[in-house]
Amino acid sequence: MINSPNSTIDQLEQFRDFVLHRLNHGSEQPSIDELYDEWRIQNPNPSEIENDAKAIAASIRDLNSGISGRPMEEFLEEFKTKRGLK
Repeated sequence: MINSPNSTIDQLEQFRDFVLHRLNHGSEQPSIDELYDEWRIQNPNPSEIENDAKAIAASIRDLNSGISGRPMEEFLEEFKTKRGLK
C-alpha cells in the first residue's frame, strides 16, 4: 500500500518522532495529552485552518454589517433556564 503524504501512518510517524525528540531533549516529562496538544499546535490540520478562516471571515462580515450577536449574560441566562440549571 502506498501512503499519501498526509496519511495516518505518516502522521503517526511524525508524532512519534516529535514525542521522542521532545522527551529526549526536554527538562520535563509531559503527559501524552500535553504532547499531543503541543504537536497539534505545531502541525495544524489544513482543513481545520480553512474552516476557522471561513468562520472568522463570516464573523467579520457580520460585525461590519452591524450584527454583533447578543450579550453572553443573556445567552447564559436562557441556556440555564432551558436546561433547568437555575
